[in-house]
Amino acid sequence: MRDRRPARRQLPDEVRRALKRPAHTTIWLVASLVGVFMLQLKADALTSVLSMVRLGANVPALVYEGEWWRLISANFLHGSVLHIAFNGWALWVLGGLLERML
Repeated sequence: MRDRRPARRQLPDEVRRALKRPAHTTIWLVASLVGVFMLQLKADALTSVLSMVRLGANVPALVYEGEWWRLISANFLHGSVLHIAFNGWALWVLGGLLERML
């Protein structure tokens, strides 16, 4: 009787090598997120909206007045431990994979 299982395909060598490389940019980004979150904890920004604004939260009126850097800095701010944990995990998994693929 014949075996009807499909043949298992091997990944090309270049893909296997790419998946083994460390994702330096992703590591740097996750470390930056954790660092900014520690700063948020020190500034008590999880409970104070004014502290979040001081740290660079996105306020459209301030962006319109010329504080364009808030469009970038707001991406590093998080509202809770669960928020940064999920975002950090997703960035670690998906960002690392995307970085290695590119």
